Amino acid sequence: MTQGINKRELYELLVDTLMMISPNLESATDDDIDGYLEELEGDYYTFLDLNAITPLREADLLTDQQVENITQLKAFMNTIAPSLWNISSFKKDVNWLNAREQANDILKSLNIIT
Repeated sequence: MTQGINKRELYELLVDTLMMISPNLESATDDDIDGYLEELEGDYYTFLDLNAITPLREADLLTDQQVENITQLKAFMNTIAPSLWNISSFKKDVNWLNAREQANDILKSLNIIT
């Protein structure tokens, strides 16, 4: 799926995916979160994957540590049970809290958020 996408676009899709994992819950509506969850079901698997992030590392858009953190986040996301992929769980469940913390750490390391 990432073939034909240039590295800058791939980087932006990675950032968008991270932002969907960790939106501002104070301003995100339930409809927003529902949309994020729907997109994340396919996007996190694609854009947090080594096939997508290795070219970004090779282009010096990511550090080795960021690659490791993204890989760990994807592995963690794979453990979130299907029953937790809903608005209520996204807002309150400890698994989603952990995923948001990991995504925030990565976004901070990318200087996307402070």
